[in-house]
Order: sequence, then structure tokens, then C-alpha cells
Amino acid sequence: MIALGRIPDLAARSELLPGSFHEHAARFGSSGRKAAFLAGRTLLQLMLRELSISDTLPHISTAEHGKPYFDSLSNVFFNISHSGDLIAVCVAGSETGIDLELLKQRHNLEGLERRVLNSDELSFVKIDPRRELERFTGLWTLKECLLKVTGRGIGGLSGVNIRPSDMKASARGCPPGTARCSLLDRIPGAKGPMWVTSFLPQEETAREILWVSENRFLKLPPAVGYLDFKVISNKLP
Repeated sequence: MIALGRIPDLAARSELLPGSFHEHAARFGSSGRKAAFLAGRTLLQLMLRELSISDTLPHISTAEHGKPYFDSLSNVFFNISHSGDLIAVCVAGSETGIDLELLKQRHNLEGLERRVLNSDELSFVKIDPRRELERFTGLWTLKECLLKVTGRGIGGLSGVNIRPSDMKASARGCPPGTARCSLLDRIPGAKGPMWVTSFLPQEETAREILWVSENRFLKLPPAVGYLDFKVISNKLP
């Protein structure tokens, strides 16, 4: 299940959460970080209820590199990402990842591309200069998403390899599956088009992106563009 919502709206409903999550949020010095934390956990709890998994959000621990997981639900995995006032959560039956990014101008895009893209990736984003920023942002969310699956963080960037020429990708420590990059241009409250990229394991294929409003999950308008990648297993340490 993949769902999006507005951070201010979800944070305002954080009374739904067990007290331990509020205690954790109180440690954040930034009000923005606190709101994003509470919003993500609130959305996650609403999704677990919608999926009839749990009415109350279970305790969450963190792995070596900070990736969160449920102690008591060994067959339920989740991932959270936010951009601006929006937050996204993905829940699956095995390791998963999600990333979203507003399509926005970047300082020194050429230099950034040279630093983070391989030759195949660079050729892909340069095919059409009018769509260069769009394609770069889509690939960047894919890299971030796969890194979040592995739990390695940005330090594992060198282990991510994307081959747009045959729509395949791999990341060190990532299981096989599929990654879809969806370009959405009608998200409520968004300042422009956004890429939402999610990874699901081979046995899960549901790709519907939902919008949470109060206690309801609504269908978002169809994406205006997709990039679908087959993720090849790369279990090297």
C-alpha cells in the first residue's frame, strides 16, 4: 500500500498515536522535524488500520544505519519519505522503499549530474534538453528509494547502478523486485509536479497511490509519466 498526505494535516491528528511517539518527537529541536515525524507515524498507523494489521502503531526500532522497523511485526515492512509539506508511506510484506521529490530547479545541475550519474544515466537525462530536469529528478528518487530499501543511506550511493538503456537497476544489498517512478502533477497542496518512486518485492505488484483525507484513502489522478525498472538482486555486502 502506498499513500500520501499533508504533513500539517497529519501532524494535527497525531493524538491517535501512543504517547511514546510524542515523547520521541519532543526531542527534536526543530518544529518542522517534529511535525514530519508525527505526520509519518500518523499516516503509518492509519494505513495499518486500513490494512487490518493493527489499530495501534506498534513500537518501532532502528537498524544499524537508522532504518526503522517493527519489533513485533516480522512480516510487515514500511518506509517513509517527505518533501515540502507532503509525506509518503509504503507498507509491504517484505523490504520496501519510497522517495518523493518536487520537480524544482537545481543549482549547477550539470555539475550535480557529473557527480552522481553514470554514463548510461547521463545519456538518458540528456536525450531531450526540455525534460532533462524531469528525468534527472526521476532517477535521483530511484537512487534514494533503493538506498532506503537497503538501509545504507546516502553513503551507499556508489553501490547503486541504474541502466536506463534496458530499464534495469541494482543496489548493493537490495533484493530483486520492481521500482516504479511515477510523475504526479495533481497532488493536493503540491507546488508543482512530483516524482513518487516506490520499490516493491517481486511478489507484490500493487502500484495504486492513495491520498489520505481524514480517515479515508482516495485515489489520486493517474500519473502523467512512468519509469518502470526491474531491480536485479545484488546481495554483495
